[in-house]
Amino acid sequence: MRSAEDLASSGAATGENGSSAQLLALAFAFHPFTALFERLAVARYPRKQSKRACVDAHVVNHPKFYRFCVAADTVAVGAIVAIFVGTLALGAWKTLFGHF
Repeated sequence: MRSAEDLASSGAATGENGSSAQLLALAFAFHPFTALFERLAVARYPRKQSKRACVDAHVVNHPKFYRFCVAADTVAVGAIVAIFVGTLALGAWKTLFGHF
């Protein structure tokens, strides 16, 4: 699966290539708190061999912060999904019944 940075650099965020599917994938790949945790881990353990080793060490040393980041990401992605589904439902309602 491609990261949010990869999708953003592909032009999906600006709609340059006209793919709404890529824009949707970018929205669902958005994990701000996990990305924060990863950046802090890499900054805290710069001598580790890989990014994965940095994150693993940070999880061991900060388990509560890791659980918070995962829970906050779940809420953020859930909100994005709820907004997306709500927008689709509202559009279907207006299409089928012509009023709000």
